[in-house]
Amino acid sequence: MNLGLGLGLNLTRSISSAVESESVIAGIFAASKAKLDDVTGFTVTNGPVWSASQYRIATPAVAATISIPIAAMSGKTWIYAEMVKDNEETGLAWRFRGLTPTYDPVATTRNRTGQQVFQMPANTGSVTLQMLCGTGFVGTLKNVQAVQMDTILAQPFDLYIAMGQSQMACTTNALGIIPEIDYCFDPTLLYFPGSTYAGHGTVMGAVDALRAPLQANAETAGAVTPGMRSSGVSPAIAFAKAIRAATAGGRNVVIVQAAVSSTTLIGTGGAWNPVGSNPFAYNHAVSIIAGAMAAAPAGSKIKGVLWAQGESDLTTMAADMTVYPPAWAAMRMAFETTWTANGWTDAPVTWMIATTPPDAVSVNVPNFIAMQTKMDSTSGDALSQARCRVVNRAAGVEADGVHATAASNRAVGAAMAARFLAGA
Repeated sequence: MNLGLGLGLNLTRSISSAVESESVIAGIFAASKAKLDDVTGFTVTNGPVWSASQYRIATPAVAATISIPIAAMSGKTWIYAEMVKDNEETGLAWRFRGLTPTYDPVATTRNRTGQQVFQMPANTGSVTLQMLCGTGFVGTLKNVQAVQMDTILAQPFDLYIAMGQSQMACTTNALGIIPEIDYCFDPTLLYFPGSTYAGHGTVMGAVDALRAPLQANAETAGAVTPGMRSSGVSPAIAFAKAIRAATAGGRNVVIVQAAVSSTTLIGTGGAWNPVGSNPFAYNHAVSIIAGAMAAAPAGSKIKGVLWAQGESDLTTMAADMTVYPPAWAAMRMAFETTWTANGWTDAPVTWMIATTPPDAVSVNVPNFIAMQTKMDSTSGDALSQARCRVVNRAAGVEADGVHATAASNRAVGAAMAARFLAGA
């Protein structure tokens, strides 16, 4: 089906099953070529074989290449691809380059699959796109599409900051990515990763294509974990897709993934406490946001914040949940003072809070949810916070009894967007 997004782009989507996606965007390839559903016009070397509507690669003894003639690439070109390796945990890798003339700015390979995006900096003239797979690589290439990004990347960014801990970062929780639900094939959906991870080609401070999983960091010994690989479904993905549908053309919807798993807010040692003894999560977010704003085009603005945090504070707060709202308000003020001083917002923005799942096992969860619910600006309670909207989750935790499922994160992300858009 073709989804009109009001962006001058056609999004072609074909879903074959609950776990198989062949979604492609309109780019340099024609849609039929991007789906790789026949061999017309493709040159293969060393091992790849075709099957219906996919490209099967098996290279037990030699490296394989797939060469695809295309219209001449020019400017910044991003290659969107969906690959599934038979054994995801092998180190065997793959990558794309341009040929005729040779254009190879992304010389490093990727050892992860799923949805990947290879960013080709400014170039002119390449008329062949070539995929290279290492010796022993076995997998299926679901689709590939090349998109000229110069015009898109020059559009102003509407930035939404994702912060908190594991319910937002999803480094090792909320597992079970479903391609046709969680992958993103709209090139105006972007994000700034919270972790530099070579397996997905993500670099902190560098804009990337929004896609699951969003790379974030976790806490290790009072600091963020460098180079961490995230694996789960963040609520920010469903939120961004819903916001994109309601945002006019000519602007990009951009998530800044600044969450850090296993982090606290309250107390002198709170990782999100800007005046505490070790505010490493707060400082990490400050750095990620500043980098995003430095890289964003003129006219870009922070539009809102997604927050999911508190599980690491539950034991400390057991006797008095009311210590959380003032600590949260102080943190928000510290962020917004910087944003206002730099002109990064048009006005103070709305902060959306997603509560923890009500079936989490901690005995302190009911009181924590009740306290955060009172923080809603419409609650009428003394704990309410201006410009704060709280969205409660339905039951649904993983086997660890703490973290939300991927389905829960999709639902709460969509609900946060709906309430954000409603303005109440």
